[in-house]
Amino acid sequence: GSPASNAGVMIGDRIIKMDNKHVSDWEDVVTVISTKPELGIKIEIESGNEIKEVLLARGEETQVGGGGYAGILPDLPPVIGKINKGYPAEKAGFREGDRIVSLDGNPVISWYQVSSYIRSHVDKDIVITVKRDTEEVTAAVKPMKDQAAGYGVIGIINQQKTLVKKFGVIESITHGLGRMYELTKLTFDVLKRLFSLKLSIETLGGPIMIAKLTGEAAQSGISDLIAFMAFMSLQLGILNLLPMPVLDGGWIVFLIIEKIKGSPLNKKTMEVAQTVGFALLITLIIIVSYNDILRVFR
Repeated sequence: GSPASNAGVMIGDRIIKMDNKHVSDWEDVVTVISTKPELGIKIEIESGNEIKEVLLARGEETQVGGGGYAGILPDLPPVIGKINKGYPAEKAGFREGDRIVSLDGNPVISWYQVSSYIRSHVDKDIVITVKRDTEEVTAAVKPMKDQAAGYGVIGIINQQKTLVKKFGVIESITHGLGRMYELTKLTFDVLKRLFSLKLSIETLGGPIMIAKLTGEAAQSGISDLIAFMAFMSLQLGILNLLPMPVLDGGWIVFLIIEKIKGSPLNKKTMEVAQTVGFALLITLIIIVSYNDILRVFR
C-alpha cells in the first residue's frame, strides 16, 4: 500500500535517477523524498535487466520531522553488528555476526523485518533463530520497552557496510554547500507546512527525541554523529533567524523598522511584542515536550 509498492517498485531494484537527477547513495534518495512530501516523484530504476521509469505518488509525512514517505528502504541483511550490554539479546546469548533466519518460525530476509517485529512485541516472548558459522542457534527473548521511543528493543544493531567517499578540498566544499542547501530547503519546507497547518504539530520533537536521535547517530559512527550535530546546528540557526520577538530574527525586524521609520520603536510596543514572542516560545516548548512524553508512554 506504500507509494513505492503501488508504483511497482520491487525488492532488489536499484534506483538510478530521481526527478531526472542521478543518485549516488542512499542519502541522495532520502533528501529527494524528504523535500517532496506533497509531490509525485519520477524515478528511474534498474529492475533485473530492465531500465524503467515509475512515478511515486504523494505519500504521508513521517511521524517525526515531517519529511515525505515513499515506503522504500535500503537493502540491509539481518546480521547482528553490535549487542548492547545488559539488554535481552546479550542475556539470551546472541553474538555479533549472528545472522537472524527466523522470528517465531517466520523466515527473515531483511533487517527491517527484525526491527519492526521486535518493536511491536514489547514484553512478549519471541523465539529467534540465528545462523552462527555452520550451526543454527535458537533462543527466546522478551523485548523491553524503550522509554524514549515507546517501542520494544532487545539491544541489537544491524551490521553496516559503509562506503567511504573521499573528496578533494574543492569537492568537499562543493558537496558540503550542496548538502547544506538541501537541508535548509527541507527545514523551510517543514516550517511552511507547519504554519499553513498542512503538517501536524505531533511531528515535532523535543529534548527527549533529540537525545534519542543523538544516541542513534553516535551508535552508527562518528561521521553520522558529526553530520547530525551539523544538521541540528543548521536548524537552530535557521529557527533563530525567524522574525519572532525574543529571537535574533525578531531584533533584525525591529532594526529594519527603526531604519525605515527613522526613529526608535515605542517602548510599550516593544514590551508587548516581547511578551507575545516569549509566550509563543513557551507554548512551543510545552508542545514539543508533551509530544516527547506521549511517545514515551505510547
